[in-house]
Amino acid sequence: MTIAPVPIDFALAFGAAGREPEAYTTFWRELADACTDERLEFPHAVHVVEVPRYGSLRADALLRPLHLVAGTLAPDTLPIDVPTELADLWARVDTVEFRLYDHGVTVVELGAEVADWLGAGDTGPGERLDALQDGIIRLTGLAAGAVVQHVLQPLLDQARSRDPDGSILLWEDDTWHTTGPRWVSRSLVLDLDEPGTGELARHWLADVGDAPVDALLAQETDHVSTWLNYVHLGHRADVRTELAATTVENWRGMRYAQYFYAALDLVDDRLNGVLAQTTQGRRAWELAELTESLRTLSHRAELVMLDLQDLRKYVTRQVRTEMDGILDAWHYGHLVEEPVKFKISICDRRLAELATGAQSRASTVTDIILLGIGVTSVLATALALTEFGRGVATDPDQAGFGSRSGLTEWFASQSADAILVGSLVVSALLVVLFWAVRRSGSS
Repeated sequence: MTIAPVPIDFALAFGAAGREPEAYTTFWRELADACTDERLEFPHAVHVVEVPRYGSLRADALLRPLHLVAGTLAPDTLPIDVPTELADLWARVDTVEFRLYDHGVTVVELGAEVADWLGAGDTGPGERLDALQDGIIRLTGLAAGAVVQHVLQPLLDQARSRDPDGSILLWEDDTWHTTGPRWVSRSLVLDLDEPGTGELARHWLADVGDAPVDALLAQETDHVSTWLNYVHLGHRADVRTELAATTVENWRGMRYAQYFYAALDLVDDRLNGVLAQTTQGRRAWELAELTESLRTLSHRAELVMLDLQDLRKYVTRQVRTEMDGILDAWHYGHLVEEPVKFKISICDRRLAELATGAQSRASTVTDIILLGIGVTSVLATALALTEFGRGVATDPDQAGFGSRSGLTEWFASQSADAILVGSLVVSALLVVLFWAVRRSGSS
């Protein structure tokens, strides 16, 4: 079995389900009614009915599943160009499942019966397991790409057309981008009654040490899920090995851990992009776009963390214990959650610095414009007084109004060159005074 989180340019609008629950449910119900693919399920197309929670300790207390769309596909229905060297392994794949979650993540799972395939090679079990690991990772990537491109993208195109104002869904871009899985985790489902399972488990889990494998083989635990290569105990059912009843819940915990780690990891990557853009000066409109991107990413990160906290309250104790154990083993808080919070604070500070710089530059431009107006006003005023004084001196009709004064007579007696030089001197003094005041204010 493999499990792979795949990015997809899709997310729910902030608070869509809680803001207008009726419209939200109606949207998904209409999308489900319009969908002709009977393999798909739409758990959010059902109206939520408040009922007392925790009625059973063996079932989740969620009002509806966390995923938005789910499906189980037959491998031969996916349009995949399988490489020749992987054709035999692909023939062993019997199920392809996917779940579309919020925050731009789809989790794709492959199930395959590989017992005969492992025993068919000429090499030893260890080399055959290594070949299995390489091959199944490549096949999971191909299957995940086909699910996103041929199943989910057409469905979400319909959803986009039904929500033109973006009240329910958000989109990263107007066009789809082809992406592969963030990573592919793989698990062997082993029946300890089968010969050779101990050797297989030890080679598969070579990176985790002997103690977890010893506990597994002694049946002190029913699974080992530390990092990428896992083992879950199962039982033989006809031609395939099924998960044991006790490990089904552990697998659900694994699925949730994959989803939440990938969702916040995607936010982390996008914050890196915003942070890189804030390291250089930006125009005002670009700064506004960066601020909006940061606000959106900050809200997205907060919602991922809140969704994780909410889920912890309502899943079974076994699922919660497994999910938290896996996230702790992956150092989720240290490697993803804390860096996201730190980068948001860095981006906030840098955007505030850029905004302050932009305001300072705008203020400087305004001051320079006002200074220019003041300088030209000095010259204009001096020339106006000169013209007025000369007009009064030569117009006998003005004498009766007492318009003559020593100041106007003095201006009238000056030459044009003297007026111009004097205005320039006064303007220069004003410029010096302006810069002196600005320097003292900035210091």
